[in-house]
Amino acid sequence: MSRKRIHAELGLLTRPHPVPHYAERIQLIRWRRGPTNATWEARVRLPDGTWTRPFSLHTKDDVLAALNAVEELTKREQLHLNGLPQPTRTPKPKPQRNADTFGEAAQAAIERLSNLRDETLSREGPQKAHKWAQHLRRVRNVLMPTFGDMPVRDITRSYLNDRMRAYRTPDGNLPAQNTVGNFNHSFQFVMQIAVERGWLRADDVPSISKKGFQHGQERPWFAESEIAILRDHMTDDWVATAHKRTSIEIKYLLRAYVALGSCTGIRPGLEIERIRTNQIIFEMDKKHPVIRIPILRDQGKYQKSRDVYAFENDVFDVRKILKNLIQWRAERGSAPNALLFSRTSDNRVPNFSRPFKLLLDETGLLHDPETQQERVPYSLRHYFATQALLRGQPDHIVAKWMGTSPLMIDLHYSKVKLRMKASELAGTDDKLASVRAAIKRQDAELRGEPFTQEDQYPPDEIFYGSDFDNKQS
Repeated sequence: MSRKRIHAELGLLTRPHPVPHYAERIQLIRWRRGPTNATWEARVRLPDGTWTRPFSLHTKDDVLAALNAVEELTKREQLHLNGLPQPTRTPKPKPQRNADTFGEAAQAAIERLSNLRDETLSREGPQKAHKWAQHLRRVRNVLMPTFGDMPVRDITRSYLNDRMRAYRTPDGNLPAQNTVGNFNHSFQFVMQIAVERGWLRADDVPSISKKGFQHGQERPWFAESEIAILRDHMTDDWVATAHKRTSIEIKYLLRAYVALGSCTGIRPGLEIERIRTNQIIFEMDKKHPVIRIPILRDQGKYQKSRDVYAFENDVFDVRKILKNLIQWRAERGSAPNALLFSRTSDNRVPNFSRPFKLLLDETGLLHDPETQQERVPYSLRHYFATQALLRGQPDHIVAKWMGTSPLMIDLHYSKVKLRMKASELAGTDDKLASVRAAIKRQDAELRGEPFTQEDQYPPDEIFYGSDFDNKQS
């Protein structure tokens, strides 16, 4: 927090003040709680020449703050002349809770989350701070009212799940599994503080089960042909159509963002945006060139490090794009350890959600025809997982590659795994079997007899020749 003291000449405000000498007796103060949150405070000089402590004027408007300050000056001068004490600012009383309750841990969690939100807001902007704000809302509005007075040791798994099943969303429905997962994430954040304070062991912390809750909506993704449309659209001429330098930078970075996301499965958002330029490593493996990107612990979602390899036989020529991006950054004086997707003009990472949506609007790819949902940058990760499975990569390899679990791969991409067996299930992968079946069908049709393939259909499921119905009659 920082205070910027403004000695406000009230006569210089947009509305003229009738008593100019107030400017020598009132000092207005802009109190900043963050880049976008600022309210006015003031202090006034009493008749004996002393200044009062700053007090809030409860407004962000400069004119209204000046008028409120004049009223406060009159009140406080009268108190001074009558020998009465000046008002003091008293902190809001915090509810007293037992030392080992969930509410006490939640209070500490709220302070920690607020600091994380403010730090992220000032460093990376409101989009990145939104995650911490969501945690704050869930802790304050749902978890504290539900478990506030309970000792953390008394919160069992069964009680926790019963309370979650009784919870209803604002529209009166049971929450979906992804909502339950979000609540569990916030709950674990609070319980981690209880563990740090020694109130219970980490092994004894319960978690909220998703069992019995409805699945979330199917996630939108891309087909390979649609990624090719994006590649063909994002040409150098497309980059040059931007009118401002920052817009040109964003378009240039967006092209690399889409290419890297589609061939590595790195999570769009913080994970991909925290990658630094010198983390793109071009090396050899068994005499073959590879691109390795080590994801560090503080960059990944689950605080686990992993190696990511770019798949180079996909739609984008990712090797060329990355080399051009690194050279482009170096020519503009960017440091080797600068964030890969930061603008070189101000070293800030832009919010790629809106430019990505505009790109999809331009190409007519905003909506996924299978799910009827709007595509988002995260759809690039789903595209990568789909293509990796279609290439025959085992679930556990894809899971390690993407930094998730085989269970999540099976849960979200079971449809893809069925499509991998499409030709086998349809029987068209065995050309010799197809020829034999065609000969049998033709022979049965010539004899006018019913035709059935041995051991492939139940006895009552048969194919008839062209004149079988006539013989039956």
